[in-house]
Amino acid sequence: MPSAEAVNKLAEVLGVSSDYLLNGSKEEFAKAKFSDKDLLQMFQAVEQFPEEEKTLIKKIIDAFLTKKKLQELVGK
Repeated sequence: MPSAEAVNKLAEVLGVSSDYLLNGSKEEFAKAKFSDKDLLQMFQAVEQFPEEEKTLIKKIIDAFLTKKKLQELVGK
C-alpha cells in the first residue's frame, strides 16, 4: 500500500480524490473526467456495440482530432 502522501500527490495529478483512488471505480473516474455528461453516456452506450462498429467510431473521432490539430497548426 502506498503512503498517504503518495496517494494524495497522485490524486492531485489525476484530478480525483484520494478516496476515489483507494475505493473508486472506472465509471466514477470517467464521470469525474467528463464535463459533458451526454458525451459520457454516448461512450458508455458505444461500449455495447460490436467491435467493427466501435472501430469505425474510433476512426471517425480520430479524423476529427486530426482535423483539429491541423487547424491549430495552421492557425485557423
